[in-house]
Amino acid sequence: MIRPLGYRAEAVGRQLAGVQHLILVGAREPVASFAYPGRPGNLTPPGTRVHHFVPDEGFDVVHALTELADTVAPDTLVVLPAPVAAPHDVLGLTGLAIGQGIPVAVGAAIACPERPVVCLQADGSALYTISGLWTQAREELNVTTVILNNRSYAILRAELVRVGGSEAGPAAGALFDLSRPDIDFTALAAGMGVPATRAASTTELAEQFSTALATPGPHLIEAVLQPT
Repeated sequence: MIRPLGYRAEAVGRQLAGVQHLILVGAREPVASFAYPGRPGNLTPPGTRVHHFVPDEGFDVVHALTELADTVAPDTLVVLPAPVAAPHDVLGLTGLAIGQGIPVAVGAAIACPERPVVCLQADGSALYTISGLWTQAREELNVTTVILNNRSYAILRAELVRVGGSEAGPAAGALFDLSRPDIDFTALAAGMGVPATRAASTTELAEQFSTALATPGPHLIEAVLQPT
């Protein structure tokens, strides 16, 4: 399994520890998400040799990899002894876009209308792109969106601490609170034409998720989590 690099710089450091050669295929060297005080921005381990197999711009990556495969192992077939899971793809964050889940799900559903799409979206970042639900309804896209609602902007609070703001006072802390009033994502979805339900337990979530997957068209499930 090919694992994408982690979001945190520390996770990337653990993943690349001991790597002697880093081969970049249409990509650039990994960098930290933000400029953290006293921490390096470039995450390539010291002493690692970097090889640019395909430059990051203006080259056909698929063609280059196909030629490499034909040269190294021509006419080779890969056979698995038995399927271990249903075919699926995972489209994750490739940059620092906030709220990318909903629009990426729209694109995936339009590209592959015969395949169901599941979108896992946090509540704070969903507010940046919530209008994508209207597109799902208008185009009758087979997307199940699960809003993970902890009523807080936890990722921004964590980043504030990481850049040295651990002593932030009540006023700064209040900026990451998404209650007062609580956001009703089921009402927002319904207003844009997407059927929606709210799950307050794992049992309710499992039941609503199964129903949504079995029913064509877009659906939204607001999964209520404990505030963090």
